[in-house]
Amino acid sequence: IILHRKQAEESAVTSTEEAVPKTIDRSKFPGGQISVYYATQTGTAESFAQQLEREAPDHGFYVRVVDMEDITVQDFLKATAYGSDDDTTARAIVLAATYGEGEPTDNSNEMVQLLK
Repeated sequence: IILHRKQAEESAVTSTEEAVPKTIDRSKFPGGQISVYYATQTGTAESFAQQLEREAPDHGFYVRVVDMEDITVQDFLKATAYGSDDDTTARAIVLAATYGEGEPTDNSNEMVQLLK
């Protein structure tokens, strides 16, 4: 069962990566790409991320939405580093909710612990 779950997770990551275009069509998206990373407990931050994704093309941006649970710290740092988007400043939005007394959400807990 664990093997099948791991294979499913790997194929999900592959399909997500394939959905992201290798280059952004600047005639369609003159503003380039913005990566929106979300951490949510009840789904509110995810809803905001999806709203940005829907509205961004009207403003000339391609938005890639990423669940904080689906990315490693190293990949996050690499994706948001200077020069990662055609030698221009990478753009990233982090929508992070908290719960209780400001604790990190379940899907961001690992990222928060690694960044401490």
